[in-house]
Amino acid sequence: MLFMIVAFIGKPGSGKDTISRELSRRKGYPLVVTGDLLREEAKKDSELGKYIRERINRGEIVDDSIVAEIVARELEKYRDKKVVLLNGYPRTPNQIKELEKRGFKIDLAIELDVPDDIVVERLCLRRMCPKCGRIYNLKYNPPKEDELCDCCKVKLVQREDDKEDVVRYRLKRFYDEIEGIRKHFESAGRLVKIDANRSIEEIVRDVEKCLS
Repeated sequence: MLFMIVAFIGKPGSGKDTISRELSRRKGYPLVVTGDLLREEAKKDSELGKYIRERINRGEIVDDSIVAEIVARELEKYRDKKVVLLNGYPRTPNQIKELEKRGFKIDLAIELDVPDDIVVERLCLRRMCPKCGRIYNLKYNPPKEDELCDCCKVKLVQREDDKEDVVRYRLKRFYDEIEGIRKHFESAGRLVKIDANRSIEEIVRDVEKCLS
């Protein structure tokens, strides 16, 4: 039986990663994180890895067909599951078509809605552990010691795509693309918008209602 694919969409910094991971932890749903897949590819010493790495560092979108191929390859692992969560995909209308070409249809899109000023604050204050990948926010979820990972005790870093000029570029790009994505899912009755400027518990509760 083919599983139900649920995609989390929204502005960068809207909480897609936090909410999808929390839902995956609570329900045991497999989670496919596009950003993680691309970063793993970017680490490889190959032409594809170099291409992806350069695009990520500039805050630019990787070619739709390449992203779709990477995502489809990961989805193939979960054909025996009932629900699979997608974090950060699709980001362009064409990505929807590219994934469908590979035999996968997104059954429900959940848009997490957050004001732009909150997005800029969240991302510019976000830090990551370069060793274990744990994510912090210097205001909302700070480490116990000044910019050191709680687990690894190494200096936290700011991702290139979390710098303010790149964040604002990513927001502009989001607005350029989101209407086409919304139209696609709305026309099929497969879009739900959720206020994500609230507590994690409130947001997850509303998402669980959508899936019940």
